[in-house]
Amino acid sequence: MSASPHERLRSRDGTELAWHHWPLHGPRLGSVLLVHGVGEHLQRYPHVAQALLEAGFEVGGIDLRGHGLSAGRRGHVLRWQDYVDDVHAAAERLPDPLFLTAHSMGALVALDFLRTDQRVRAVALSGPLLGVAVEAPRWKTSLAGVLSRLAPGLQLANEIDPAEVCGNLDVQRRYQEDPLNFNRVTPRWYTEMRAALLRVRAHATSYRIPLQVHAGAQDRIVSIESMRQFVDQWGGEHELHLWPEGRHEVFNEVFGPEVLRSVTRWLRTQAGAGDAAGGQGEQASSAS
Repeated sequence: MSASPHERLRSRDGTELAWHHWPLHGPRLGSVLLVHGVGEHLQRYPHVAQALLEAGFEVGGIDLRGHGLSAGRRGHVLRWQDYVDDVHAAAERLPDPLFLTAHSMGALVALDFLRTDQRVRAVALSGPLLGVAVEAPRWKTSLAGVLSRLAPGLQLANEIDPAEVCGNLDVQRRYQEDPLNFNRVTPRWYTEMRAALLRVRAHATSYRIPLQVHAGAQDRIVSIESMRQFVDQWGGEHELHLWPEGRHEVFNEVFGPEVLRSVTRWLRTQAGAGDAAGGQGEQASSAS
């Protein structure tokens, strides 16, 4: 399914963002704010929205600045807070009780947002960026700080191999052919991302809302070990599900519907519907 025809909304600094909304016609348990990853957009998430709708949640989200149909330079941000402000603008469009589901870099943005947010009741993440699995070439990382100051908008490859996005060959093909996807980021984006990683990881014990994380055990884009450490330090109820055959986009693997069933059951439980969380991924950690 597709979202209703996208509208425009403005972020705090006036940047125009594409708003995607999947309204619910029937009883509503709550609203879910979706946040996508780097180099992609929310039009890749209709199956996620459909699963959430069927579970009783209204769904909405934006293409972050510089992504999809939103304004802004591709792969560039002057301040990570600009992404956080984009998420704030989207959250204001959705009614309570509010839940959040985010993927990869979007999860890092969401976690930065949640450091100060008081509305979100629970958060479910897919392949969150809490550390990178493969670093950029040494010359890029060593020069990043200098380039961030002197040439902040210089476009550089983001080192992501499309074959590592997902094991589903059809998804790989569509990912590469999608004209709205891109594979370049800037030095300022990189230094802002690294600073956000430090902020979010330092805040791990201070989060209090329930957390569910799903990741592919074969993910070679983000660090599974950093993810484990972060989840273990989370200050509230938490669980990590590792899917043995999964790569980075577990929602898009052949077993993706099972992952989504686990997410929706868990969100329904957090919304007070009484469902038990499920799924066949290895539950690597769980605490309350």
